[in-house]
Amino acid sequence: MPSPSFPSAAIASGRARRAPGGGYAGRQPLPRGPRTARGEAARERIKEAARITFNRMGYRRARVVDITTEAQVASGLFYRYFQDLREIAAELCGEMIAPFLAIDEAMDGDAADRLFEKLRIHHAIQTGNYLRNPGLMRAWVPLSEDSPKSLAAAHADYQRYLEYLVTDRWPEPGAPPSPGSARALMLGYAALGAGEMPMVAYANWRLRSLRPLELAEDALAEWLALIVYRMFRGRDPAPGSLRHADALAALPFLSGLAGHPSPGVR
Repeated sequence: MPSPSFPSAAIASGRARRAPGGGYAGRQPLPRGPRTARGEAARERIKEAARITFNRMGYRRARVVDITTEAQVASGLFYRYFQDLREIAAELCGEMIAPFLAIDEAMDGDAADRLFEKLRIHHAIQTGNYLRNPGLMRAWVPLSEDSPKSLAAAHADYQRYLEYLVTDRWPEPGAPPSPGSARALMLGYAALGAGEMPMVAYANWRLRSLRPLELAEDALAEWLALIVYRMFRGRDPAPGSLRHADALAALPFLSGLAGHPSPGVR
């Protein structure tokens, strides 16, 4: 009979009763000691296996045994580093916020239009997330429903980022809500939400009906950035801001791209 500190054979095989949030009823977590270089490498290996598993199977269908099989480690090792599936999924989702918080480091200091440069990088990050981590992107909703606290820090960081995107000022962490910050957040959610649905349809759902567009990843990101920029400014960005003007000129817009006739919707 296995020690109470380790998952039973039923848990290891994925047959145990699953508790809300992806854990298992009756399981006692392993004690977590100081991390060594070897332990950190094992933890990262399990995280990468979880990312692959969630993208292949989805968060709801994944089991711990699927992750440890992908990582080629014993099932018990998972619980040395993570309490349950919810914890590892929340950590992976939270890590997808990090590039947004470092957007200033990715920006071209000589960009002709600072707002468009921010929007272009935003959509490049987001498009990459949808293309390379579709299962994790879909995990945000069930994780938020199952355990709002598990993603509370990630949501707070993303809201700070949205406010910065709109106002060009980083709010202090933990600052109380104000009418001004609420207006900035609403504008950020509205504008970026308008660009997210085409991104989901093209990059995540990969609808066959959209395949004829044959958009490269960076061109798709720039097209979405241009649409959102027009919502903010009501015009095209400064000359020289677009890197894929010729490709974008072949797509439908509200009006013609500067220097190109509008193709309309054909």
